[in-house]
Amino acid sequence: MDPEMNPLGFEARQMYQFIAVRFHNTSHKVKEQALRWLQVLSKLEIVIPLYFIFSIFREGIRVNKSTEKASKRGSVSADSAKEVICTNDTI
Repeated sequence: MDPEMNPLGFEARQMYQFIAVRFHNTSHKVKEQALRWLQVLSKLEIVIPLYFIFSIFREGIRVNKSTEKASKRGSVSADSAKEVICTNDTI
């Protein structure tokens, strides 16, 4: 018997892939939309396995952290460039 009680015979990852892809390298707005879809599915009492929800959230957090680090590196180098320009102007 299917542990997820799925009448279609798909695995959870296949069935909810449309949500999972929206947590990988997408904007915050797209992730928010996917969260709203999850909310609607929950209100309709559609069961989504917790391990799947945790895995897509984990992926979204991982991608956000790496994006933040990259943007901070870019802003640090931009700040350094401004500092060099200001120093050269005063000479």
